[in-house]
Amino acid sequence: MEDRDEEFDIQLLPESWGRPPTRPRMPAFAALHGAYHVLNRRMAMELRDHGLSPSEAVVLEALRRYPQATIAFVRQVTGLRASTLDSMLDRLVARELLMRESPRDLRREVVLTAMGSAELMTSYAIEALRTVDEEMRVYVAADVIAGLETVFEGARALGVPGTAADL
Repeated sequence: MEDRDEEFDIQLLPESWGRPPTRPRMPAFAALHGAYHVLNRRMAMELRDHGLSPSEAVVLEALRRYPQATIAFVRQVTGLRASTLDSMLDRLVARELLMRESPRDLRREVVLTAMGSAELMTSYAIEALRTVDEEMRVYVAADVIAGLETVFEGARALGVPGTAADL
């Protein structure tokens, strides 16, 4: 066998998954990039009636899991660029969904607190995320979907040398 990827597939992929397409395998980045854009459009469809963007939904869901997280932590768990997150937070604060606070015990750190009105929007975000996850499970094995978190952690470990993005 000439193709190392094909040899890997034959040896290690479970038979129940079937065989991958015979087209040349795409690089991991290309696959993730394409998946991101397709899923982003799908999430946008789920959220359009609620006035939330897919990225805003991810931020609200992160704050549900980690109440009163710092901006740096939210950036870390969402993978968003600092400038993108800052603009998004400005919009969420203006819509009175979040509040930025600077506790005295955390020097120069800003904590994000969801306001009462965020509860409904967060529920819409969570519902949209669950819907898309359930739809994905029709086509992709649950353990593969769970492995995407590992891919994200691995990508974060690569970091962006020379920037503050590689926290």
